[in-house]
Amino acid sequence: MTINQDLTYPVNFAQNKGYSIKESAKLIAEVLNYKARLVLNTNYQDGAPIKIMDDHRFRQLFPNFKFTDHGKAIRKTVKYYLSILGRSN
Repeated sequence: MTINQDLTYPVNFAQNKGYSIKESAKLIAEVLNYKARLVLNTNYQDGAPIKIMDDHRFRQLFPNFKFTDHGKAIRKTVKYYLSILGRSN
């Protein structure tokens, strides 16, 4: 992926979808085969539960870009970190 122009504005690499911390944590736990209960302290909320970024500029620059599925991306990321830590799952 290359850009043949100077960008003078920010570009969000987003896909107009939002995932909560809870959703992502459950996926990570599943990939790690983590069986303990996940506890989220909702007494101290910090901002919006889900933050969705606009992808308009990104789509203009890369109209044919295909995003990786969220679950697949989590699995690949966990696998990568396990590999650099010398662990397997």
